[in-house]
Amino acid sequence: MTRQLTRRDALVALGSGAAIGTAGLLASQSQEAGEVVDGDVIGTVHTVAETVYPDEVTATREFIRTYVDAQSQQRREDIAEATARLNEGAKRHTGQQFTALSEGDRTATLTRLGVGRVESDPDGSVPERIRYQLVNSTLYALFSTPLGSELVGIENPTGHPGGYESLFRPPEGER
Repeated sequence: MTRQLTRRDALVALGSGAAIGTAGLLASQSQEAGEVVDGDVIGTVHTVAETVYPDEVTATREFIRTYVDAQSQQRREDIAEATARLNEGAKRHTGQQFTALSEGDRTATLTRLGVGRVESDPDGSVPERIRYQLVNSTLYALFSTPLGSELVGIENPTGHPGGYESLFRPPEGER
């Protein structure tokens, strides 16, 4: 069964369980920054998430928008720049924007660009920046949620009720 990540999940991920406090933080950051990421960038980041997330979970556009819009102004600019480089690479290899590609072609494009072979680096080469700003960032958003943590066997991520204890509790068969 596939489960969806929603805006609420993004708030939980951003606030390590303090969704109400995060809502106020988001509002103040958006007002301070004066601008949010445009829909094309969100669409590309959402498509990256669809490509790299496990089949058991899907992210809604609202999940991605909430997570990206909560980032600092500089980080949002870096994400926008990385999406532009990803789309340039997709056009060069396929003639289409990354969001227009099939899942197989999206995976092939990331492979051709070398994104899976490089270290994540916000100041590195184009593939390193794409990996940092788009691939690793969307995976971090996923695994910062209780649902994402469940996928890798952590009952509650650190910062959520029971998270710390679940890290040190022996597995079921060893109790």
